[in-house]
Amino acid sequence: MAHALPHQEATGVKFDWVEMPFGYEHYKRGGEYVGEKHLEAFDDIRVLFKGPLTINPQENFYAEIRGRRYTSGNQVFRKLFQLYANLRPVRSVAGLPDVP
Repeated sequence: MAHALPHQEATGVKFDWVEMPFGYEHYKRGGEYVGEKHLEAFDDIRVLFKGPLTINPQENFYAEIRGRRYTSGNQVFRKLFQLYANLRPVRSVAGLPDVP
């Protein structure tokens, strides 16, 4: 998220960020892989800004939520919220360098 903040700030658009760590690194620190609180927040806010999620390197690891098993946090959001298109609209912002 630290890499994205300068770009967001350059747009002049203000965001109220709700930071909610999840994924395998969060799981290792004693949290859950992805939990009901994450799903409720997404259901309420309808926007998710996320980077890559690490998948557990062990075989047969699953995130269990709402009575179903998923292989990753990405799969949880994609299947529960029927997010099958990965659209990434892009617009240049004056004053920011292009990223190769």
